Amino acid sequence: MTPNEFYDLLDEAEAYLQGQQEALRAEFGLDWSEQYFWDQDNGTLRLSSGETVRLAADIQIVGSVSTRTKSWLWAWDNPDVTDHVKAAAREVKQYGQTHDIPPLTLAKWEGDENDGWNMTAFTAHLLHACGAYRTPIDGGFVYMIITRAHRPE
Repeated sequence: MTPNEFYDLLDEAEAYLQGQQEALRAEFGLDWSEQYFWDQDNGTLRLSSGETVRLAADIQIVGSVSTRTKSWLWAWDNPDVTDHVKAAAREVKQYGQTHDIPPLTLAKWEGDENDGWNMTAFTAHLLHACGAYRTPIDGGFVYMIITRAHRPE
């Protein structure tokens, strides 16, 4: 795949994710600045407003951005990410290998928050995710896709 073809695909992915985010916002009444709790052991995310949980979701971790080292790290190469929430990132790596797209196959590279969203949008689009979320961590951010969203039981 040529770089221009990849950039076109990223544009398509960003439009896809924006539409999915808007649909989640409308369906669940989210403002995306709500309280969050995510649990990688269970592969879940919960967004709440006060005591009211608005969204319960299944997630996959895509990767992380370090604001200290100004780098992107794919979840598939991060030993701190549990195996069962790396499946989506592994599929992206496989796609990158098949189509010769270095940013999808290099474990770590120079990147920023915009790159984090781009890789998350690409993953969401490729795997038909229903949304995405980013949470702060010490020195950066973790990016995840939402594979299933529902109202809490």
